[in-house]
Amino acid sequence: MATTTKAIATARELSDLFAKEVSTTLPYQVSSQDTNGNPVITLSVDATPTATHKVVIIRISPMSSWSPVDCLGLTSQMYTPHQIDICTEANAASYPNVLTTVELLPILAEIAKRGMLINWYQTATTVLPTVAGITSGNLKASFADLYWNAQKAQ
Repeated sequence: MATTTKAIATARELSDLFAKEVSTTLPYQVSSQDTNGNPVITLSVDATPTATHKVVIIRISPMSSWSPVDCLGLTSQMYTPHQIDICTEANAASYPNVLTTVELLPILAEIAKRGMLINWYQTATTVLPTVAGITSGNLKASFADLYWNAQKAQ
């Protein structure tokens, strides 16, 4: 499925926020696209990320469960809920602090405010996180609309 204006705008907004909020811990930021044109943000500790370094991959895309027809069977408008996929490298005993909670918390907090489904993927230890690592076998957690649910509880 092709990307949407909402995905591109969300990626730009997150890039701007991350440039301010996590530039001391993850100073290198690269914006790119996956094969479908969905925006991808790569945050890393150095200019050439490698395995066992601090790397976070963030992809914003429309959810693929969208139906091309409405309830009348007519061509539907492109109203699509979006999802944010995060891919990180798993911590292990030999590399216990690939990414610490302190480094991940500002990223997860900003992403949770978007009102989108969040899927968190982890590659094995010593495997560099990439967009290719965003596969069902690496899915570790899914969070649905954390921001609005938190607002309702207040």
